[in-house]
Amino acid sequence: MILFTLSEIPKYFSRDPVLDGVSFQLSRGERVALVGPNGSGKTTLLNIISGQFEADGGELQMHGNGSLAFLPQRPGFPDGTTLWELAMEPLEPLREMGRRAEQLASEIAEDGEGPGRERLEEEFDLVQHRLQELDGYHLDYRVERVLDGLGFEASSYQQPAEQLSGGQQNRLLLARLLLDPADLILLDEPSNHLDLEATEWLEQHLLGCRQTILMVSHDRQLLDRLATRT
Repeated sequence: MILFTLSEIPKYFSRDPVLDGVSFQLSRGERVALVGPNGSGKTTLLNIISGQFEADGGELQMHGNGSLAFLPQRPGFPDGTTLWELAMEPLEPLREMGRRAEQLASEIAEDGEGPGRERLEEEFDLVQHRLQELDGYHLDYRVERVLDGLGFEASSYQQPAEQLSGGQQNRLLLARLLLDPADLILLDEPSNHLDLEATEWLEQHLLGCRQTILMVSHDRQLLDRLATRT
């Protein structure tokens, strides 16, 4: 099933185009590598897809109400916000969904055999199904697993993000992206700032990911193992 279509996209920063009529499609569940020499427009294209830049023509379309998440190049975190709070933030829609499921269960119990029970049960079943589909349970464990995989110690979880080193802040950006339940994930050099152990963990994590991935990387080994299409 096609998730995203990009048709005849040009982009100019001067008289000569950086991109000239770029077209491709992404299907659900694909892991696609975007490769090319430095300066060929790979990051520009990701910025257009993510909405950071505007294309100078053509058409972009996300199909079926799909959603998108991308890895920004520069960290920018609110002062005083902890590593844990920022890592958990992308999962807030799932947390809200879980709270709604609890509320519905309570309302069903209170309603007994009242006239609104059928409607409440239908909504409860829909919310439960969506939570299962998005792996919306045990969110704390999901966050811990990603932070640990990217090399964060548990003792740093309550540390304000502005106190982290530059490399740690970039790894936190990656953690937030990996925790985002978006349908399409854009990765620009995801193994930068990672040691070998964290890079191997990232590879295994992405291999088990059900989302569609479009990634730019100069790590040939990572792309060879991950990409289903180049």
